[in-house]
Amino acid sequence: AQLVSVTLAPPAAVLCIFAPEVIYDWTGNTAHALATASILPPLIIGSFLNAMMWMPYQCQLAYGWTSFALKTNLIGACLIIPAILWVTPHYGAPGAAWVWAGLNIAYMLGGIPIMHKYILTSEKWTWYDRDVGRPLIAALLVVAAVRLAAHQQIHDRMLWLATLLLAGFLSFLAAALASDVARQKLFEALSGWRSAWPIRALCRIIR
Repeated sequence: AQLVSVTLAPPAAVLCIFAPEVIYDWTGNTAHALATASILPPLIIGSFLNAMMWMPYQCQLAYGWTSFALKTNLIGACLIIPAILWVTPHYGAPGAAWVWAGLNIAYMLGGIPIMHKYILTSEKWTWYDRDVGRPLIAALLVVAAVRLAAHQQIHDRMLWLATLLLAGFLSFLAAALASDVARQKLFEALSGWRSAWPIRALCRIIR
């Protein structure tokens, strides 16, 4: 679960916080980027939270509890379809995107506590905190810091691309250091290069 968070939290943070810049880099159209940027964050939030449910779902399958996912998905389908039909005429595409985000927030806040009443009963807060929360918060803080430091106007695609890549790399490193599992893996990967003084210093920080 931590490795999934470390892998997906950095790009999710970049796509949410740099939504106009990402769309501009993709399309090259400033007006289009500014007009559609409000749709991207809720889509990414919903997709990220949905991905966070992968490992709990695998746990349910391993336990043999397949009916729980079936029931929650049926309930979700019964809710999301009328919600989209009602929200879209009033709030347009951003409203429909937020319905998707809201559905997955409900899965996270409702499905996980129910699951942990029967499976791994002592692991609920560990999953919320260490497995998802810490890598996500670390990634968001770093990307937000890069966003505050970036004062460019939306006109230079290559400059924004370099900024997005930098934010992604730094946020990935922060998420990895915030994760017990990924931090240990990173330390093991650096162990073979301890002879160099910068690597020795980094290993001490990681530990």
